[in-house]
Amino acid sequence: MKNKKKKYVVSFLLEVNLILSLSLIIYYLLQLGFNVNYNYIMIGVAFLYYLLSYFVFKRTVFSFLFKNKGIRPKIILIGLNLAFYLIILGFNNTHSSKYCVLGMRYYPYNVHLASDKDIKEKVEFIGNTDKSAKDYVIELFDKYDVVIIGERAHFENTQWDLIYDIVSDKRFIEKAGNVFTEIGSADYQYLADEFFTKKYNTEEELDKATTKLVYLANGYTEKKNYFTFFKRLNLLNQTLPDSLKIRENFTSINLYPLDIKTPGEQEKHYKDWNRYYDSVMADNVIKGYRRIQKEEKRKKMLVITNSRHSYNLSKYQFKDLKNETTYIFDSLKGSVANVLINTIAAGKKNYSIWFLGSHNKSSWDKAFELCGNKSIGFDFEGSPFGEDKFDMNLNYDKFKYKDIYHGFIFYKSKFDWINWTGQFPYELEDDFIGEYKRRMTLDGFDKETLDLMISEGKQSKGYDKFVGGKFNIDYLLYTRQNAKLFLYQFVFILTNFFIFLLIIRYIIKLKRTPRHKYIL
Repeated sequence: MKNKKKKYVVSFLLEVNLILSLSLIIYYLLQLGFNVNYNYIMIGVAFLYYLLSYFVFKRTVFSFLFKNKGIRPKIILIGLNLAFYLIILGFNNTHSSKYCVLGMRYYPYNVHLASDKDIKEKVEFIGNTDKSAKDYVIELFDKYDVVIIGERAHFENTQWDLIYDIVSDKRFIEKAGNVFTEIGSADYQYLADEFFTKKYNTEEELDKATTKLVYLANGYTEKKNYFTFFKRLNLLNQTLPDSLKIRENFTSINLYPLDIKTPGEQEKHYKDWNRYYDSVMADNVIKGYRRIQKEEKRKKMLVITNSRHSYNLSKYQFKDLKNETTYIFDSLKGSVANVLINTIAAGKKNYSIWFLGSHNKSSWDKAFELCGNKSIGFDFEGSPFGEDKFDMNLNYDKFKYKDIYHGFIFYKSKFDWINWTGQFPYELEDDFIGEYKRRMTLDGFDKETLDLMISEGKQSKGYDKFVGGKFNIDYLLYTRQNAKLFLYQFVFILTNFFIFLLIIRYIIKLKRTPRHKYIL
């Protein structure tokens, strides 16, 4: 009985292998002309396989292997598996790739889509577009007072190099000079006004002040890009006259209001803040716009907010789904443009940001890669990208990108992104320690634990510098697109290993048994 169960397990794995092989071959063939779903193909192949096995041939792989005791059926099966594998290699290995396992290449995008046919149009459009991402954003201020950039995930570092490049440009300084960020609570604007105009005598003083600003204004965060951007902006302002200094404006909600006294109140605050988060940020931007129009010579402003807050839904009836940018568009009609930086997309199944899904089934990434990841900016209207279905949020997938965003900027491929978090320098200095304890107490830490954390933190290596951690994102880029190939290759290796063991077992028995008892 035990031996029979083993045979059934081996047989099942072999049948799965054959079904996966046939499914992949048919899938790649159909993808030459149709946009098909692999899961449906696999279900169809499995159904036909068992239908033919039980009702036509009256024989399954199990009976083929075990009712025929000779070695020949097993060799035939290995041969079939190898033939299927080689056919799939031929279909799959059509582009160069960074990763290759047992001859099978793995790609960061799916290169076998019917949508490959529109890649040529996108490549041609990119080739004919010469305006850089920075120039595109700055030139939008010729037509609009407010330009909103939809930021990638907060921890991505390289995008802030582009943002700093924009705000430090002479044209931006003279035209606009105002930056509004999701980073920072508006309750601490007074601290920002002091920090961004003050000259610090040493880098140590600047590091301490930057850490204090980020922690007080934004709650505890470990993202290096915020720290670096604030520090660079302070140093830039020291080179500018007072009339041209960049003003950093905070828009966010205070995560630790001073009137909250207990952990229970803090927990309730956490639960409630998301409901009015977008409306509060929008209100702070709109108030800032009114102030700038009334009081300042430079009338333009750049708003940086996470991509989910940057959709323009003002044309559509989403009464319960208004976000920051929609409020701004509704209030400042005709004065606003929103721009998306290349980021992640949920796709049909709303994948997590951790799998770094890409716009239009990765066709955007592929087109830019074929053009050397050229950094450009353009309006969605009149571009092939604007005609693609909006796939960053499933609530709005009936719309096109041009319906949700005014423009697009491409800056660095996902392979060049740096997700950098860590420990800020001097993060437990005495002038902040009281507020630090208050916040940690509201989050549920007791006094003894806090004192130990503070003591160990101050003695830790690298207390005086940013101790960061970058993580490799390659596997996040490859996993989703290659799931079926991962599965197939694993099953292929496993099942053929089992067949090989069966052949070895048969040969051993053959040597121990009189030759006439076995038929080859």
